[in-house]
Amino acid sequence: MTKDGHTRNQSDIFFTKASTLFSVNKVEGHKQVVQLLKKSVSLNPKNDKSLCFIAYCLLNGYGIKKNKKKAFSFYQKAIEQGSVQALYNVGVSFLIGDLVKKDVLKAKVYLEKAAKKGHLDAQYDLSLLYIEELDNKKAIKWLEKASAKKHVPSMLELAILLEDSEVGVLDFKRAVNLYKQCSLQGDMQAKCNLGRLYSLGLGIKKNAKEAFDLTLEAAQAGDCIAMYNTGLSFMNGDGTSVNEKQGYFWFKKSAVKGYLNSVYYVGLCFDEALGVKGNKKKSFEYYLRAAKEGHIEACNAVGNFYYNGIAKERSYKRALFWYKKAAVADNAFAQYNLGLLYLEGKGVAKSKRWAKHWFSKAAANGDEKAQNILKDLKLKR
Repeated sequence: MTKDGHTRNQSDIFFTKASTLFSVNKVEGHKQVVQLLKKSVSLNPKNDKSLCFIAYCLLNGYGIKKNKKKAFSFYQKAIEQGSVQALYNVGVSFLIGDLVKKDVLKAKVYLEKAAKKGHLDAQYDLSLLYIEELDNKKAIKWLEKASAKKHVPSMLELAILLEDSEVGVLDFKRAVNLYKQCSLQGDMQAKCNLGRLYSLGLGIKKNAKEAFDLTLEAAQAGDCIAMYNTGLSFMNGDGTSVNEKQGYFWFKKSAVKGYLNSVYYVGLCFDEALGVKGNKKKSFEYYLRAAKEGHIEACNAVGNFYYNGIAKERSYKRALFWYKKAAVADNAFAQYNLGLLYLEGKGVAKSKRWAKHWFSKAAANGDEKAQNILKDLKLKR
């Protein structure tokens, strides 16, 4: 081995030691990590891995004082030496604005350079940017490349796109295959999505038991959407026996994680005594929490509570406020309720014209009560 070769080898040894020590994840070892990296660079100033690692430490203050300017400088040195990881890191920094001023266009430039050199995370992140821009063709191109290398996040995102009719490439069978591959790698969202396809019989033979088992596994691992779906399965007896207490249990766990549908359903459980003792006050609290976050059914439910004076003092004006929020989002129940307020002049000036407007919308959405009231009042066109 030549002297230069020996020096480069020693530089790589110091880098490996630094990486190993850093992986232990003890803060007190970070200073030693930086020392090892500096030794690596002193032996070989062109060691792109060490240059990139030093930049990362400078950016985050690991074992060295934070210095964004120096961090960027080290990333640039690493890029000059051919570091694909540095290209990716700078791209992400432009994307989130932690190292440099946020600039999505510059982020795309760096990410695309890294993606073209085969960096899987760069290919994935680039695809997400194209999805945001509604350029699904380019998004799929990069997801396909990363998926071919078994990159789980890319396979998952590709499967999701293959279920989206707006993308125009519906392929449920392939989506099932991708979800299965991701599931084998322990991805819980993939298991949850696969369970949904089993329950609907899309791309695979319908199997309620398999759907439930997959969803329950994802729920037990902490996936909030899977928790919600598990709650629904217990309430409806899909793939398992009806168990309202278990339904409430999973809705509550999901609601704690902030999943909005579950927050609404916990309110519904308290409202209708499903798996838990009925409590209108608690029901209203959960409905209101979900409504304030924009949950449409919850908005209508809050309107009902105010209209009927349940758990709160009756207020037609407040009922009007919440019904209108749900009605403009095309909720048929709220449209009917809003029409009723205009017809009766409660909380708002009586107006047959506006009553007809909202009853007609509710009727068009299939609400039988609205259809009947239009006939009875001879308001239907």
